[in-house]
Formats: sequence, C-alpha cells, structure tokens
Amino acid sequence: MIAINQDEESKACKRIKRGVCVDVLAKPLSDGTAVCIFNRFGVPVSYSYDLKKIVGDSYVQMSDKDVYSVEDCWTDETFTSNGKIKVKLPAYGSVVYKIK
Repeated sequence: MIAINQDEESKACKRIKRGVCVDVLAKPLSDGTAVCIFNRFGVPVSYSYDLKKIVGDSYVQMSDKDVYSVEDCWTDETFTSNGKIKVKLPAYGSVVYKIK
C-alpha cells in the first residue's frame, strides 16, 4: 500500500463510481493502475465491476487489454481477469488491486 501511495507518478486517486453503498477509486501508477473498491454500507455486500469502464478515462489512462493481471494488495494473491471483478465486501470493508 505504501508503494501505491508513493508511486513515482505522484498522482492522487480519482473516484470512478459513486454507488449507493459501494465506491470505486482508481489511481494511475508508473507500472499499471490501482483500483480500490470499498463498501460504505454497514452490512456485507457482493459487488462486481467491469474494469473496461476505466479504459478511456484521460486521468487514469488504463490500457484496454483482453486479459489483465490483477494483484490483491492485501493478500498478494494474483489472478487474471477479462476485466470483470467480483468481490464480497464486509461491512465498511475494501479491496485494493494493482492492475497490469
């Protein structure tokens, strides 16, 4: 998380989506994009997000790919995605991914 905060791009994150209970933030990095999905609601929620919605954002500048490498910044687990991410978030919980 510190590496994301102190990335050499030195850019702040941008709120990409504000939902009723879930928000999505994205931050351009020197070697990819950081994406945070967080639950502002007091109960657990299941949520899915299509990373392709970020492609074309002039601030985030995420590349359009057929397959993304996704690293969970809390668990260090890495997986591939066609752009769709599904998460189960605890009450007031979040996930942070580094996308390449």
